[in-house]
Amino acid sequence: MDTSVPMLPSLDLKIDTRGRDGVHAAAVPVEELHYAKAKMDELFLHWLSQKETGQLVSRLIHDVKTGVPVNVPPVPAVLASCLAAPPGLGSPSVDGSPERRLSRDASRSPAGTHLSHLPRSPSSRPGSSPPGGRVRPLSPRPGISPRPSGRTPTSSPPGRLSPPLKVDGRRQLPQFFVPGEGGRGRGRRLEGESLETKRGDIEQAWKHLQTSPEGLEPAQFVQVVRDLCGFPAFFNRPLMRRVLDLYGAKPTAPDPELRVPLDCFMRYWKEEMEPYDGVDRVFRLIKQPGARTIGRQDFVVLVEELLLFHPGLQFLSDHTEFQEKYALTVATRILYTVNTSRTGRITARELRRSNLLEAFQLVDEDEDINRVTLYFSYEHFYVLYCRFWELDTDHDGAVSREDLMRYGGHRLSRAIVD
Repeated sequence: MDTSVPMLPSLDLKIDTRGRDGVHAAAVPVEELHYAKAKMDELFLHWLSQKETGQLVSRLIHDVKTGVPVNVPPVPAVLASCLAAPPGLGSPSVDGSPERRLSRDASRSPAGTHLSHLPRSPSSRPGSSPPGGRVRPLSPRPGISPRPSGRTPTSSPPGRLSPPLKVDGRRQLPQFFVPGEGGRGRGRRLEGESLETKRGDIEQAWKHLQTSPEGLEPAQFVQVVRDLCGFPAFFNRPLMRRVLDLYGAKPTAPDPELRVPLDCFMRYWKEEMEPYDGVDRVFRLIKQPGARTIGRQDFVVLVEELLLFHPGLQFLSDHTEFQEKYALTVATRILYTVNTSRTGRITARELRRSNLLEAFQLVDEDEDINRVTLYFSYEHFYVLYCRFWELDTDHDGAVSREDLMRYGGHRLSRAIVD
C-alpha cells in the first residue's frame, strides 16, 4: 500500500474586480498584495492609537460587562478616523529601506609630501600619534553652554505651533510658515535668549571680570564669547571689534588695548543676538556690516586669530610667511567647500547647509590641529603647499599654464588646462 503523503496543490489565489459594466479587470495575485497589507496594518495601528478609538473600546467593554445590548457604530464612521492618517504617513518603500540608505558614504585622505624649508607640525612627526592609533573623544568644556543650533526642538516652542484643530469634523493643519522666518524652525530666534532673560548673566559677568572702568579686556572678554555667546574662543577679538564698530568708539587702538563697555554689549545682544538663531549669529558676525554674503577675506581674519590662539599652531609663531599662507589656504578651502553655487561669496543658506560651524567648534576644543580634518588640518595644508611648490617651478607664487601642464606627469590635456 502506498503510504506517501499526496502533494497538496499550490496556493494560487487571485482577486478579480469588476467594473460597473460587469467586465473583469486585471486579476491581482494575492502574494503581490503584501504592500497593501502592510499599509492596512499601519492604518489599523494608527486607528487603535486614536483617543476616540480608546473611548469606543472602553464603552463597548462596559456594555458587555453590564449586559447592555452592544451598540456598534456604523462602519463608515469607524473607518473615517482610520483613514485620517497623520501627515507624512506613507506606504512602505523598498527604495527608502535603511539598508540602501546606509550604503552611500565615502571618504578621502590626501597624500603626503616633504619640503625641507616648510615648518612641520609637531604632531605630524613620527611617534606623535595617540597610543594605539585611537583618537580621544572630544568632550564639552566645563561651564560652557551647548553651541546654538539651527535645529528645531522636539517640542514646539510656545506661541509658535498650535495643536491640530477639528472644524466640522475635519483636521486643520497648524501654521507652519511664519513670514520672515526660515522653514522647519531654521532662522527662528532661540527661546530663552532675549536680553531680558540674559541681562542678569551679562551684568554678573561684567561685575566679576571687569578690572578697567572702560570695559572688559580681550583676556576677560573671551569668557563672555564662550559662555554667553556660545562662539569659539578665536572669535574673541573679531567680536570685540564688531561691538565697538557698531555701538561704540571706532576700534583705532591696538588689539591689546581694546575695551568693551557693558552698555555697548547690551545693545549688540539686543540687535545682533536676540532676533537670530545660532547660524545667523555667526553669519552676521563673520560678514561685513551691510554686506549680504561672506567673502574669503572675512575668513582670513578669523584664521589669523586662530593662529594666535590655538596651541597646535604655536610652532608657526616664528614663521610669519607661512602663517599668511596657512590662513589663505584655510579660507580658500572653506570657500570652495561651502560656496556650492560657485559665486565666490557664501550666503546664509549655504552656511546653514554646511558643516563649518561644527568645524569651528571642533578646532576650538581639540588641541591637536591635525585631528580636525575639516578645513584646519596643518598636515593637509602641508600637502597642498608641497604640491603647489612642485608645480611652480620658477617659484613666483603663481602657477602658469606651462606649470599646470606638468601636473600628474602631463596627464592633463591642453583642452582641460585651457
